[in-house]
Amino acid sequence: MKHEPLTVGHLIARACKEAEVERFGSPVFLPALRKLVESINEVLDQLHERGRIGIEDTIIRLLVNRLRMQRDLEQHPEILAEVLQPPAAIIGLPRTGTTKLQRLVAAGRGFQELLMWQGFNPAPFSTPELDGRDSRIDAAAKFVRWVENDAPDSHKGHTMIVEGVEEEHHLLDQTFQSPSMVSFAP
Repeated sequence: MKHEPLTVGHLIARACKEAEVERFGSPVFLPALRKLVESINEVLDQLHERGRIGIEDTIIRLLVNRLRMQRDLEQHPEILAEVLQPPAAIIGLPRTGTTKLQRLVAAGRGFQELLMWQGFNPAPFSTPELDGRDSRIDAAAKFVRWVENDAPDSHKGHTMIVEGVEEEHHLLDQTFQSPSMVSFAP
């Protein structure tokens, strides 16, 4: 199937419109985004329509997250002055138990865990709550349902629990340099 190539300009324009924000702050992510878009365009015609839309929507979500984070930093510069505890890193090859180990360590409550929905959309939405519940939880749940239905093997290999501890790969995706980027297309 022939698809229109993705363009960085179009993706950024869509993200700015959705986020109602126009400033990204540092452009450090742009070279990686350009390379990702270039790579996706090379295989775009191998994708079915849902795959192409999924890739575009994922990139838009990541850009919107960056915009919202920049908005929050501009509105609350004190965020940058917060003192953080040193991180603990669990590093290993895929399928070696690192996810289980991370969840086990987080269960001890000696560390601040990252919940799946927090990493998926780290900055609050413009309308953060729906009936007293953070609307980012429902957005993450929709994604997890999609993975369960459309990529069941992926879900079996790495079960995501919306309100459970998750690895930081969703945060790394915001850089457009994450290893999970290779799962988008051939």
